[in-house]
Amino acid sequence: MTPPRKPAWWQLDATIPVMAGLLWLVYQVSLPAGWRAGMQVGIMIFIYFLVWRWLRANAYALMAGPTLRVAMASRGPGAGFNRGTGEPPAMDTVAGGQNATDLIQGGCTMRRLLLILAISMGVLAVSRHGVFAQQRIYNLGAAPLVQLVQDAPAGTSGPTLCDECREGRPGFFKRLFNAYVEEFKEPTGGEPEPPRRALPSPWDSPPFPNSEYQGFPLIGVPPSSTVYPLMKAIYGGPYGEAIKASRIKAYGWFNGSVNWSTTNTSNTPDSYWIVPNRIVLDQGLLRLEREVDSVQTDHIDVGFRSTLFYGIDYRFTTSGGWFSDQLLRHNNLYGFDPTEQYITVYIPWVAQGLIVNVGRWIATPDIETQFAPDNYLGTHSILFTFDTYTQTGVMATMMLNQQWTVQAAIHSGTDMAPWYQGAIPTGMFGFAGCPRQTTIPSTWS
Repeated sequence: MTPPRKPAWWQLDATIPVMAGLLWLVYQVSLPAGWRAGMQVGIMIFIYFLVWRWLRANAYALMAGPTLRVAMASRGPGAGFNRGTGEPPAMDTVAGGQNATDLIQGGCTMRRLLLILAISMGVLAVSRHGVFAQQRIYNLGAAPLVQLVQDAPAGTSGPTLCDECREGRPGFFKRLFNAYVEEFKEPTGGEPEPPRRALPSPWDSPPFPNSEYQGFPLIGVPPSSTVYPLMKAIYGGPYGEAIKASRIKAYGWFNGSVNWSTTNTSNTPDSYWIVPNRIVLDQGLLRLEREVDSVQTDHIDVGFRSTLFYGIDYRFTTSGGWFSDQLLRHNNLYGFDPTEQYITVYIPWVAQGLIVNVGRWIATPDIETQFAPDNYLGTHSILFTFDTYTQTGVMATMMLNQQWTVQAAIHSGTDMAPWYQGAIPTGMFGFAGCPRQTTIPSTWS
């Protein structure tokens, strides 16, 4: 058998100098702060597109490379569709003639990908807080440093841009560290409630994971005001106010686990904690999004969400056609899944608001998700390992009034991309209602 080709890593490695060069060019051109920030966001989207294309072009090489994998010999190439199973069935040999005696230990290629993405983010962070010192530095919330120099008394040299920058604003990583320190302090509170057109929040978060009614999307609810440490660090740097005003956020999390079990092979049918007696990375997630403002009613608003997911929990989010061979053909323990990839358009003049989502979203008729912040438990019911998780298509949600919302969608079926073999056009209709005399709404149906 012809050995599979190796991933073209040089192409992925080349994205780092490409991004650095583009950022350097942007800093060399005299542009308004808003234009500069917009071009930086455009560069990141372009790099993201290149990485996305590289993943698609090298998907087979990533999955069939030198990492150990379990061959589903006794069940054929389609084996492993039960996303909850973690038992190694009949074992086969791996590339290079080694014997597979355990669940997959590999994933080094995907870890290298995550490392390169992390380096790329580091390049962006360094470039944003003063590497290109010859460019004009802005101090948000105070007089521009250029103005401070111009207003210096006659006969004095006045403060230099670099000295003022060092004294007035810490570097990115120090701001990030300080933001994490603040997370452990008691919140000051006292911030006024943002305006909203939807019903009041039914409960507090914490202790609950979410303070809003179930359903997605929720019209009339203000965009999230939560600022995580990464965005706090970015907001404290150059052009922080412009980035904050754009409502584009980047955040994520790492979630690991360990369990003790009397078995040495698999914990199934228990869900999520499928690997016994081992420390594992359940979820490593990075999300870039812009929420639409559905409280205002005077203009159309456009947003998006892109969620990249890596860990052993990918088997519970996998959708056919979205890099699904990692699970359905190879039963890899660790895998990558672009769980959410959609664009949102809010139109305020249809009824009391219409939101259209195009792409891949988490199925709405549900009350919980696999994402770590939405759950406090490490495991779930067995049924939860089989139910619908994501859908790909077009979905429209319309708010009739505060009590009633209707929703309709056309998608390619349960956990299947439109280009996946077996995908079939599927319709969905649902509604959510809350009678005026109660405060607990019915769920989507």
